[in-house]
Amino acid sequence: MRREELIQRLSQLRPLLKEHGAKSLRLVGSYARDDAKPDSDVDLIADFDQTPSFLELISLEQALEAALGLKVDLATEAGLRPSVRARIAADAVDV
Repeated sequence: MRREELIQRLSQLRPLLKEHGAKSLRLVGSYARDDAKPDSDVDLIADFDQTPSFLELISLEQALEAALGLKVDLATEAGLRPSVRARIAADAVDV
């Protein structure tokens, strides 16, 4: 799947994001750079109204995997190591 198709599919999942308390989503990693391979996972950073619990984050990750049919790696910006934040932000695409 190409980046634009994935962004379109993720955009259609806004109600799902809202259900889980996420207010925005950014695509990062190989899909954001449009160089994903067939075995690439979808790397996403979600912003929430309130800090989610680990179980809430995993619940959204699993819901996204089910909806997309792809492996998803979901994180929050606060959960990223400071040493990688700038590099990841450089590739980020708002969904």
